[in-house]
Amino acid sequence: MELINPTPLPAQLYIGELDPLAPGSKRILLVVAKATFREGAEGFYLDTESPFPLYQTDTRTPLGILPRDDLPKYNAGVDLIVIGKAHAPKAVTSMKVSFQIGKNFRRDLLVFGERKWEKRGEGFKPSSPLEFSEMPLSHEVAYGGRTKVKIGGDMEVEVSYPLNPEGKGFVLQEEEVEGTPLPNLENPNEPILNWEDHPTPVFWSAVEPHTVLHMQRALEYEEGAWSITSRVFSRAHPELTLPAFPFGEEVSLWGLTPDGRWGWRLPFMDVKARFNQGGGSKIFDLSPDALVIMPEERSYYICYRSIIIYPYSPEGKTISLFLEKV
Repeated sequence: MELINPTPLPAQLYIGELDPLAPGSKRILLVVAKATFREGAEGFYLDTESPFPLYQTDTRTPLGILPRDDLPKYNAGVDLIVIGKAHAPKAVTSMKVSFQIGKNFRRDLLVFGERKWEKRGEGFKPSSPLEFSEMPLSHEVAYGGRTKVKIGGDMEVEVSYPLNPEGKGFVLQEEEVEGTPLPNLENPNEPILNWEDHPTPVFWSAVEPHTVLHMQRALEYEEGAWSITSRVFSRAHPELTLPAFPFGEEVSLWGLTPDGRWGWRLPFMDVKARFNQGGGSKIFDLSPDALVIMPEERSYYICYRSIIIYPYSPEGKTISLFLEKV
C-alpha cells in the first residue's frame, strides 16, 4: 500500500486488520492529514514551509498537551483545543477569558492568581489571589490533583481526583484543608465556595486519556451492558466539542493575546483521498475533526481523518490525496 501525497499537507497512512485470525480478514486504513494556518501581515495563510507535524504520541508543552494524531477518530464530533494562556493588560488578581465560534458556541473561564484555603473563624475561605500577568489554561492549573487521607490511625494514603489527577485544589479531610492551593481556573457557573466542593475541572488544553473526565464520555450503557464508543478517541474537554466543523464561521478569543481580542474566519478547505484498487477507484472525504489553536504562535491547525475498510487482496493499491476549495 502506497500513499501518494502531492498536497502541501503533512499526511500519513496507517494500516491494520479488523480480525487477523479470521479467514479473508478485512484491512482498515487510517488516512490522516494536517493543515497549518499562520497569521501574516495580510491575514492567515496556509503554511506550506513549516507546518506542524503529525504527532505519533502526545506532546507535552508548558501550556498543555498536543494530542497524538494517529488514532482512528470517527463520528465523534469535532475537538476544539486551545494551547495558550491568559494575558492580562496589567497585573490583576482575576480575569475572564472567552472563546467563541459563530453565534452559538461560546465558553468562558475565570482565571485567578495563586490562592489557598485559609482558616477563618469556624471554617475556611479562599485567600485573596496574588497578582499575575499570564496564566496557562491547561489541566495542571484546573481543579483536581492529589491529597492525603488518614486511615486506620496514623496510616496515610494518597488519593487522586479521578477526573484530573494532575490538577490542584482536591482535598477530602478537614485537617488537610488549610494551606491547600486552589485551582487557577474555574467555571463561572460553578464557582468553588466550600472546600468540600468537587467541581468538574475546566480547561482548554487536551484531556489526559487515562482520566475519568475522558472515559466517562466514551462509555455508553444500553440493554444492560456497557460499551466503549468512538468518543474514546476524542481529546478535547467534553465541553469543547462541536457536531460538525465550523467552516466559514468567525473565531474570537478574548484575553489570550496581549492585544485583547484575536480572531479570524475559518476558511473552506476539503481534503479527499482517492483509493485505487486494481482497476477501480473510489473517492473518500477526510473529515476535519480537530481544530487546535495556538495563540502564542498566532497559528492553528486542522486535522483531517478518514477510515477505509476493504477486503484484503494481494493486488496493488494506492491512496492519493488532493485538495479542493482552498
